[in-house]
Amino acid sequence: MGAAGDVRFEGDTLIVNARPSVQAWEAPIQKALVAHTVRSGDVVVEIGYGLGMASAEIQGRCPRAHWIVEPYPDVFSTNLPRILATSTGVMITRWQDVLQLLRDEVADAIVYDADPELIPDFSGTAADHFLFVKDILQSAPRLLAKGGRLGFIDFSGGLYRYREFAASLKHQSLKLDRYDIKVEPSPGCCYAKEGMGNIIIITKI
Repeated sequence: MGAAGDVRFEGDTLIVNARPSVQAWEAPIQKALVAHTVRSGDVVVEIGYGLGMASAEIQGRCPRAHWIVEPYPDVFSTNLPRILATSTGVMITRWQDVLQLLRDEVADAIVYDADPELIPDFSGTAADHFLFVKDILQSAPRLLAKGGRLGFIDFSGGLYRYREFAASLKHQSLKLDRYDIKVEPSPGCCYAKEGMGNIIIITKI
């Protein structure tokens, strides 16, 4: 069952509950995220559809299966028939509710770009990014096949140095890789600041 929320599009921005959720300036970053996370023939779980930028890139890599988990049905707008005509399945529900129903080692790749619904004042700091990924980090070891990858964006550029983040990986069979990205947000963007960020890839070893 989809989540209740005020979802609308304003130009190249998706607004969720009166806050910008994703904007078109992220397109090259979303493309890089998928390039580092997804390989041809993967079973992919994509958490958060947004403007569909990552979804298009995932489809271009010929996944064996591609599942989108998205709580707000309105984000699909007129794209849903086209999406369902591909190898993509759609689960319209909160990702926190559906992941516990998935079998162990179901995914080769998880592309995580959910709306930070539980962080109402999300401002793009390393601390906020840790709260944003904390729960998916706990789920990833069970859901990923050996060698599988969890990928997400860290606009702060400092998450890999954040103590709680390092501690969350320390006692799990997970390897961290990061790739620099240039962050050039639109004026007034509240979730990212101009500078250097990272694509973070967590691999199950």
